[in-house]
Amino acid sequence: MTVEEIEMKIRRHVLAALTVLTAAFAVGGLAERTADAQEIRVVIPPPAVRVEVPGPRPGPMHVWQDGHWLWRNDGRYVWHPGHWVLPPEGRTIWVRDDWANVAGAWHFVPGHWRAVGERVPTLVERVKVVTEPPPEQIELVAEVPVGHAWVKGHWSWDGARFVWVGGHALQIPAGLTAWEPGHWYASGGRWFYANGYWR
Repeated sequence: MTVEEIEMKIRRHVLAALTVLTAAFAVGGLAERTADAQEIRVVIPPPAVRVEVPGPRPGPMHVWQDGHWLWRNDGRYVWHPGHWVLPPEGRTIWVRDDWANVAGAWHFVPGHWRAVGERVPTLVERVKVVTEPPPEQIELVAEVPVGHAWVKGHWSWDGARFVWVGGHALQIPAGLTAWEPGHWYASGGRWFYANGYWR
């Protein structure tokens, strides 16, 4: 067997293994997200948004992401503080996370990045999601400082398409230990995002 034949054989084995892994991830992801789920009904409106004073900017490229209210499974809102982050290339405007009332229930609407000059969609456009979200992206987790946890990234609907909002390290609030990630679920022909929260 020549060196070229050995290399070709190795490439075929690697390609076959990657194909199997990709199919397994895709099937697993679809099985998790396609079945209609019971709607998460939050009937208590979120409190007024807190006014925050950003700390010193860590670097010239950092952008402030405003804090927002998150709903916990124990039936209460908790404040998720704002923080400085590095935006994705070409997108430096942060459209904040928000809450929308749909048919008598409050739904979390995740924020997303936009380019300068790009039209900001209305809250109604951002909550009308009838397209299934893509499988989650695999992220390279940065080094997490002591007392911090990795808040993994998620897909956000920007009014026309899904866009990825990257994960980041964030200080763990006093008395809590870990981040419970959010997820998309289908209900009544629409897709809703159940926010993540500290526990």
